[in-house]
Amino acid sequence: MPVLHHRAERDFADKLADAELRPYRSDFTLKTIMNDHSKDLVREAAIVNELGLHARSAAKVAKIARRAAGKVWIMKDALKVDAASVIDILTLEGVKGSKITIKIEDRSDAEVLDELERLVASGFGE
Repeated sequence: MPVLHHRAERDFADKLADAELRPYRSDFTLKTIMNDHSKDLVREAAIVNELGLHARSAAKVAKIARRAAGKVWIMKDALKVDAASVIDILTLEGVKGSKITIKIEDRSDAEVLDELERLVASGFGE
């Protein structure tokens, strides 16, 4: 392990340890090790419709996400976008077969998370 010379580096390393974060792939990318209660806030889904995650389906996702009390995020590969933004969702380039992760920040939005998971699984109703 490298020697940490600066106070900011030591403080950052302490925060990583306290928050159960571990370096993953590089010093700049961090992967959160989820504990049992945080698993309720995240769902993985595969895009099943032929057209993928296009503008019409992104609009359906954003409409549902806007009802949430807290932030709703969609992640694909290394990208994390605001699920309430159609433009942000389109940057994911979600083709058929893509795996996405949907995350909510507020437990009270569990119903929104369930609805988004069902929407993706149904092929966005198309």
